[in-house]
Amino acid sequence: MEELNAGFGKLGLNSGGFEGDGLQNDTQDQIPFQPSGDLAAKLGDSPRYLFRVFSEASAGENTNEWVKSPDAMKGILVDIFARDDPLKTIQLCIVDTTKFPRGVFLRDLDLIEEFEDKGLGNLHTLRRKQHFFYSGVYYFGEYLSQGQTKIRGRSCIVSCDKIVNGNLFTLAPSFRKELAAKPLEWANSVIKFREPFYRFANSSTKVAETAHLTAAITIALGFEPNWILPIFANLLALSPRRAQDQGIIGVVIHGFPSVEKRLLLSQETKVVADHTIPEVLQFVPFQKYAKRREYDPEGRIMVFEGQSVPWKDHLYTLEDEQKTEDQNKVLYVLYPEKPAPDAKWRIQAVPVTKDSFQSRKALPEPWRGARDSGLEEITGVPGGVFVHASGFIGGNKTFEGAKAMADKACSF
Repeated sequence: MEELNAGFGKLGLNSGGFEGDGLQNDTQDQIPFQPSGDLAAKLGDSPRYLFRVFSEASAGENTNEWVKSPDAMKGILVDIFARDDPLKTIQLCIVDTTKFPRGVFLRDLDLIEEFEDKGLGNLHTLRRKQHFFYSGVYYFGEYLSQGQTKIRGRSCIVSCDKIVNGNLFTLAPSFRKELAAKPLEWANSVIKFREPFYRFANSSTKVAETAHLTAAITIALGFEPNWILPIFANLLALSPRRAQDQGIIGVVIHGFPSVEKRLLLSQETKVVADHTIPEVLQFVPFQKYAKRREYDPEGRIMVFEGQSVPWKDHLYTLEDEQKTEDQNKVLYVLYPEKPAPDAKWRIQAVPVTKDSFQSRKALPEPWRGARDSGLEEITGVPGGVFVHASGFIGGNKTFEGAKAMADKACSF
């Protein structure tokens, strides 16, 4: 325990640790994590929107021995679903992490991996455990904050009964079955719920039904104005959606002001996901495809900020469905080598087909094989790192440099 507490001290966690009453200053709005080393680079790797579910029973005192709700302290131990009108007491909170200082939120797996050799190895294994029948794993994209976090003005809270009454079961019929199931399947129900994301390819996914769009917008309208569009998008992500579904696009284009659409697709709106949370992952390529004209008027450059995702399947599908003209197809994809503020950037030429070794437009021949100062001299762009001999990929020290290389390559 002393070794683990010492480790938490290195992370900059509140000195309360496992002992004492925790907070040193109850007027602080938040207590950011302050780790050193590789973990420090991951502090900025939080998605823009995080969700928390809580109820009246979530309040209470916490000690180094127990975490107890007020009811439990009074000896009342009753399942919340067995109470009268339980959904009125359960609240859903959405938080905008861009309104908090850096380091307030930390991904649970990053913390677990940091202390894997301190006795948390089994917990890390559990979070990546494969279901014995379904394709998914037991990971749910959880993030941590510490001590206390003031969320007023940086969040929006709606009771679950309003969400259900907004036709949630029309949008996700399996939720009704789960609520009535005896016994509840808990984590297993999430794994089962995710299976369609793995089983159905985009080409076999149906377009969104009008009833689904209506339910999603009805529920979203129960939130404050600035939160309606992100809630709408997250609700539709509960089921696999066809890439660039025209019904969804129509609602977004005609139903929301431009400022909100730009905000959702801005560089600040980070989505952190991989195949383990497919309901989040599926919207990443849609965001990038929709905003690519921010980087090139003809849409030839696509940018992935933060953590990259497998983009080839999505890109070709999106272009086919939108019948993109050849002159407007994406030629270059830009992405950082790692999710860190000082990461170098890559510029990759898009292949003619997914498995092709031929690029739509390889990086210019005079650049190929050049490195460092030699590359800078040829391109006229500072920060050059390399260009592969075949011209399919190159690198620069900064995003601005990689973007300048892509601009020049487009017009070469």
